[in-house]
Amino acid sequence: MPSKDPWWTSRRLQISALLLFVAIVYLPGLSGDIVSDDHYLIDQRQHVYETPGSWLSLVKNVYWWNANNPTARQELYRPLMSLSFWVEYKLGGLFPFVYHLSNYLVHLTNTALVYVLMLSVVGQGMALVIAALSGVCPVALTSVGWISGRTDLWASLFMLLFLILFRTALTSRSRWPIIASMASLFLGLASKEIAIIALVLAWLLDQVSPISVPKRGVIKRPVWHYLAAALPVVVYFVVRKKVVGALLSVGGIEGSTSSSLPFLAERYLRTLQHALFPAHYNFYSEILWSNPGSRGVGFIAGWIVFLALVVFVSLGLRRKQLWAFGAAWFGLTLLPVYGLGHSFGPIVDFYAYAGLPGLWLFVFDGLRKILPKISVGEATIQRTSRYGVVALALVFGVLTSLRLPILSSDLALARQCAEREPNSITALTKYGEVLDAKGNRAEALQWFSRAIELHPTAWEPHCKIAGLFLDQNDVVSAAPHADALAELAPRQLEAQVMIARFYYEANHCQEAVQQYQYAFSLGEPRAETLFDCSLALICAGMDSTAVEVL
Repeated sequence: MPSKDPWWTSRRLQISALLLFVAIVYLPGLSGDIVSDDHYLIDQRQHVYETPGSWLSLVKNVYWWNANNPTARQELYRPLMSLSFWVEYKLGGLFPFVYHLSNYLVHLTNTALVYVLMLSVVGQGMALVIAALSGVCPVALTSVGWISGRTDLWASLFMLLFLILFRTALTSRSRWPIIASMASLFLGLASKEIAIIALVLAWLLDQVSPISVPKRGVIKRPVWHYLAAALPVVVYFVVRKKVVGALLSVGGIEGSTSSSLPFLAERYLRTLQHALFPAHYNFYSEILWSNPGSRGVGFIAGWIVFLALVVFVSLGLRRKQLWAFGAAWFGLTLLPVYGLGHSFGPIVDFYAYAGLPGLWLFVFDGLRKILPKISVGEATIQRTSRYGVVALALVFGVLTSLRLPILSSDLALARQCAEREPNSITALTKYGEVLDAKGNRAEALQWFSRAIELHPTAWEPHCKIAGLFLDQNDVVSAAPHADALAELAPRQLEAQVMIARFYYEANHCQEAVQQYQYAFSLGEPRAETLFDCSLALICAGMDSTAVEVL
């Protein structure tokens, strides 16, 4: 009689155990709050969600439309994400649990899809390993635990669906798989632009792991499948051009480094290190690149390692190696954001979410190629590998659960950012803002002052300190910072508005009115700024003009 497979090899059992494990790890994330950019997309856009027919307006406009976020990039078009916030607001209002539950369920679905995709590529055992480590890797916690991080979750969901359906379409006589894959790719692009790499991944995967094709009338890798799959990309960019006015997004967010290309190697290596060895990476930063403007030994060594990896992977792809495909998957995921400078060091992790299956495929398929060449018994290798993977998954699971509270509040998140990027003007200023909002003004002043010490030419901390002193009616202490704003930021709306407020608090009403007029010539003022301007007008005896402003 043929021997039965061991009970633990049942696919249904494996995927059930896998999802249970990931679900337990991320359970603390369901108690998280609305933090950081979540406020702009949820509570500060509440008036939009309450408006009848607002879902159509959200689809017709950019991602940050009517979100009152002055630092947001306005060329992003992600209509599916806008709709997701609209639906969840209708279901739960401002209750954070609804939004966190959505992220939670999508992540569990992604874990299952990774398992399904890898079954056709590397077999059952390694598919389980890759899916498990992708599901509990600490790098993923930002995308899952942070409501606004859902863009990578949803983009990954539809990318994985596309890859599975497209591989099915290559051997199917039915047109439904290719139609479904096209829909998946469009929805992925409508979630986040990174989904465009799915087309390249589908082609690379078909090169390194081609599907066996039945002999009856099915052409292997038909060209029209690839042409059809490109159609949703064209449709998305046509719609995007109409809404945004541009096909591509170019520009960056200031993070640990303001320049993109020179520090491309650093960004890749830091993310790779944080995924494989999820320790606090300030240790590495201080050794290699604590000074963002430096070009020292660490900078050169980083580029040497990075270029060596690129060459190594390129040779592997030429030899159609699966590990090379995995590395390419991980690298392509990060290239659009890192190559164009779209990264902010403290929360850089969520950019890597969509590439985690590729990373673990690179690691474990590479180990599978290397270990047999070592003079150790096969049974020893299998036993050690099995125990090692289980231990790694458990360690990652514990680390992820312990780190999820970082996203439980604005204060916890801002503190984490400041600790991980101690030289970042954005991280330091944001932490000071949150401390000030919580009423801890003394500590907030310390962090703003530290930002000025590290970045003497930065105007943002001067603006925050001036506002902090003016809130306490301390005009004398605010004066030097108002002078600094006049020198450092003559064309910045927020800085010039703060100077106008300083004049008003100092009872120089006429100068305050003139300053507000100049500030308004630099950009569109907020509602609260118009109110402050009206007070200055009344102070200057211009009551009728104040009424017009209001």
